[in-house]
Amino acid sequence: MEFKYAIGNFGIFYINTTISTFFVMVFRLNGIQNPAILFGTGLLMGAFIQPLIGIISDIYISKGRKIFIILGVLICVISTLLLFSKKGNIIFNVILFYIGFHLYQIPLSAFIPDNIEEDKLNTVSGLWNATGSLGSIVAPILGTIMLQKGYNYLFLGMFIVIIISAGIPLVLVKEKKGQFYNNNVINSLIIYLTDKNVRNFYISKCLWWGGLGAFLPFIMENLIFKGVSADEAGKICTVFMIFNCISSIFISRVKLGSVILPLAIALITFSGCNLLFYISSNIKWIFILIPIFGVSYGTIMVCSYNLMIRMIPKGEGGMYLGFDNIFVNIPQAISAFLVSSLAIYDKDIFLIISSSFMALACIYIYHSWDIS
Repeated sequence: MEFKYAIGNFGIFYINTTISTFFVMVFRLNGIQNPAILFGTGLLMGAFIQPLIGIISDIYISKGRKIFIILGVLICVISTLLLFSKKGNIIFNVILFYIGFHLYQIPLSAFIPDNIEEDKLNTVSGLWNATGSLGSIVAPILGTIMLQKGYNYLFLGMFIVIIISAGIPLVLVKEKKGQFYNNNVINSLIIYLTDKNVRNFYISKCLWWGGLGAFLPFIMENLIFKGVSADEAGKICTVFMIFNCISSIFISRVKLGSVILPLAIALITFSGCNLLFYISSNIKWIFILIPIFGVSYGTIMVCSYNLMIRMIPKGEGGMYLGFDNIFVNIPQAISAFLVSSLAIYDKDIFLIISSSFMALACIYIYHSWDIS
């Protein structure tokens, strides 16, 4: 019953997609003058909280990871209910939500490398990516419906999804007994980061997440700025995620000799689409490019996960998954701050920044990785 391991990723991607699709707009509706600052601050918090909680959950793995998941979920539940009821300060409540979300997702993700045997890893990894893609599809659909009732209903949707997606693995997953974390954290990190392949992976990952961080949080707000209604913008984001889901399922089931070449092609394709959309002021371009954006994004996600999951030793998933998220959250925060600083000069600057990061990632892969 591998589904119990994968359902958690539905919630993680649902929340991440809701954050990247709607939060900048919600912050602006609440009078926050520079919403990208709060968005970027939430990402930076993840860069510190996730590695720390990953290491702590590894050290105490003999007692299980569920206590950390329960604590994070409880914080999320409290904060989303406060946000839904519009009680208290929105900035404080959002920061509280970020803390809870960053707290529970790494121990939840570590269930797979902790408990799944090598012969089932491909199947579970494919299901993990598929449920994540499904969460990405549902988020803009449900979010748009909730938004029509009031922006605070977005938080009600997140509350429901967190309860279900984290609750199922908490109840059904039986953690393996007798797992112990015997390695010194510092030594493990030194060994990990001095490996050339690992180093190349994370340098490239910083670059492409810089590109995604400049694109995802700003595309919906930009579409609305160009005259598209919130409902239509939500549908466009849904189409993007549908193609992401289809490509994720397809790629996870295809046996590739190496995922590096498809990854590089997806990065340069995403970069080129951004440039085309920037050059043309015609909004109709987005309807042509959105399926390509979706396929490229899905390819990047699956190839990246495939490379990362095989680097993780059993019993140390918390540390490695938490450490991996430094290279997801920090570049997104940097690019969000960069876009917010330059958007006063050009509302479409996020497309140029995203394209530049993606192109640099592709160039680095071709220059430094062993593609063969």
